[in-house]
Amino acid sequence: MGISVQGSKLAIASRNYIEVYSRSDKLGRTFPSKPNYYDTLFIPQAKYFTGIADMHEIAFDAGNIWAINTSFSCVVKMSEDHHFIPIWQPDFITELAPEDRCHLNGLIMENGQPKYVSMFDMSNTANGWRMGTFDSGVLYDCQKQVPLLTGLSMPHSPTRHGNLIFFLQSATGEVMRYNLTTKKLDVVIQLNSFLRGMAVYGDYLFIGRSKMRKSSKTFKDLPVANTSSAGIEIVNHQTNERVGGLNYSERISEIFEVQVLENLQVPLMLTENDEGYEKCINCGDDLNYWLVDEDTGGD
Repeated sequence: MGISVQGSKLAIASRNYIEVYSRSDKLGRTFPSKPNYYDTLFIPQAKYFTGIADMHEIAFDAGNIWAINTSFSCVVKMSEDHHFIPIWQPDFITELAPEDRCHLNGLIMENGQPKYVSMFDMSNTANGWRMGTFDSGVLYDCQKQVPLLTGLSMPHSPTRHGNLIFFLQSATGEVMRYNLTTKKLDVVIQLNSFLRGMAVYGDYLFIGRSKMRKSSKTFKDLPVANTSSAGIEIVNHQTNERVGGLNYSERISEIFEVQVLENLQVPLMLTENDEGYEKCINCGDDLNYWLVDEDTGGD
């Protein structure tokens, strides 16, 4: 689900945990089976168990990992003592319960605190967002506790770029732009696909496109229900034109989040389930080793 990148750290939210990876360029370049092939290596370094909380977007900020807890309709921080620590909830959510009341999903941080979030509906009942229409979505100001924009079509992936907020209307396949100064809302481009996940890099938007689930009763009547493949779309937000992209023809059917790894072309990631991940030692630029000897015993 969520992906966050900050400096040499990368975090990924999965079904019941958030895992943090550290980066080592040296270990990437000296990867035993392919030396001088990878730009860098991301290695699992820490893991926060969250329980089945349906974490969506996550963010590094102010020394913490923040997350949208969709199941409990709130924004949380990771903790070494609890599955999560609730920090903020919309004022219309009267109690925290694992009921996915408003389908909170997107997060923009500002000065170490949640600033804007996206949600499908301002519902206070269990799975209440499923009872609404496809145009009941909201971009919400966390600090003022008021909607910034209403009447949105399944908003996802709000991303701030200067005085602009870009976000996706998943139900209609539209990439949107809101100017915080002029209060103008406009359509950057219509991509006619189910969109989730967006990163801004210079003049470009990198946008995730997902294949629709055939089993989904909730999404089967959407205008973009016929999205047939998953992929990445690249849009120039200055010219409002699609300039490139890619399709996944096999295995990958859904994308939730997109992030950009700057100045990397061939990064490698090892998870704790990958063979050999425990044989690398990363302790800073001057202490990086691959343990190639199977017999590492001794006094």
